[in-house]
Amino acid sequence: MEENNENKAPQIYFTRGGKNQLGDPQGETKDPIETIRAFIRDRFHQKNVYFLFGSGTSTPALPLMRGLYEQVEKLFSNEDDGKEEKECTLFNEVKQVGDLEKTLGVLYSLERYQAGMLSSPWTEQYSGLEITRNVIGKIQKHIYETLWHPTQKDLKEGQANSNNKYRSTLEVYKSFYQKVVYRNKDLSRVHIFTTNNDLFNEAALDELGILYTNGFTPGLQRFFNPALFNFSYSRRMDVSIDKYEPIDNMVYLYKLHGSVNWRDQGAISSPNKLFSIQEVYSKDTSQSATGADDVCLVYPAPTKQNLSLGSPYVDLIRLFQEKLLEHNSVLFVCGYSFSDEHINNVIYRALAVNASLNVVVLNDLKGDHPLRKTEDTRVHNIWSETPKGVEGDGGHIHIHYFSEVVKKLLTDLDLAPNDAVLDKFVKEYSGYIKDNKQKQ
Repeated sequence: MEENNENKAPQIYFTRGGKNQLGDPQGETKDPIETIRAFIRDRFHQKNVYFLFGSGTSTPALPLMRGLYEQVEKLFSNEDDGKEEKECTLFNEVKQVGDLEKTLGVLYSLERYQAGMLSSPWTEQYSGLEITRNVIGKIQKHIYETLWHPTQKDLKEGQANSNNKYRSTLEVYKSFYQKVVYRNKDLSRVHIFTTNNDLFNEAALDELGILYTNGFTPGLQRFFNPALFNFSYSRRMDVSIDKYEPIDNMVYLYKLHGSVNWRDQGAISSPNKLFSIQEVYSKDTSQSATGADDVCLVYPAPTKQNLSLGSPYVDLIRLFQEKLLEHNSVLFVCGYSFSDEHINNVIYRALAVNASLNVVVLNDLKGDHPLRKTEDTRVHNIWSETPKGVEGDGGHIHIHYFSEVVKKLLTDLDLAPNDAVLDKFVKEYSGYIKDNKQKQ
């Protein structure tokens, strides 16, 4: 009888420098989950542990780029009046099917061309520029409104409904932080770098009561100051002596592409003359969306490498570079597709310069990716593939998905391996004594 391929679990892969790590010299196959768990647990003993998150960590609450493109395409299929009809026509003429980044890239280029033609006598250029800017504005506003979640309303509604996509995604983030935040006091705190603009990290840390630094000053008006990433919270160990120890559960959060709740006040109008980027909060989603003109977001487009050269992004990228150059470091990459060249270049340069850096990619990079093909033993790749013969993904949840990484691959750090071994020994010894007493 032929086996039903749809019932097959995804094939798990774990490579180091391109070589399989799930077999031994005797030809026996290792248990993939336990092997990977042991490897990750061992890497957590390195002095510096960093994570790089991409859009995949916030699914299914927020769409991936393909899903976001489909939403935008639908946005320009229902307009039927005046300028809106022209906007739909323009979008359908320039759209790059399935690729929102390339579509925005074409629109940005068209906008620059039309703006450069303003000095010409052809009035059509003026109306064309207005239509182009309207299309760009609508796309950016839709992206902003989509990324504004989770709001307090979404999360509150989800407390009584486990199927709420925002609440379920937030619970994965919370579980992640519960597993990684408690590290040996002699090691550095965990640093999270993310290209995501949403608020899941902040919401999870707030609900868990975990202290975190995201580069903004405390107070009523919170302004971005990159120097704060060099600060740490400490507590006094003894009131009689000046001796302090760092707070255990401390996280450093770097949002490399900005955030939906960051606003650029402008150097002139800002009450803080040194820094103009302010962190704000609003419970009214619609009100926040209408003020998206001054929001600090690097929108998905080929031009984002140039956009990232401005403040505050240049400071965050610089800090990312500095951290990856520190001795005895490991970078875990999850939910990130390596589509941002400016971030990829930071990782590649760090690998070239820092011999003690390890990179662990939790994603299916496909066979032609440089990090998949490299023989560098500091590069590790963990992923799973859908069995052959199964259409799509067969409904499978892959091991490199963020939820599966947190659930199956990460170990609770508050339970040290030595404690686990001791507990096992005590249970087995107690059973041995009990059996001997029964025999007597």
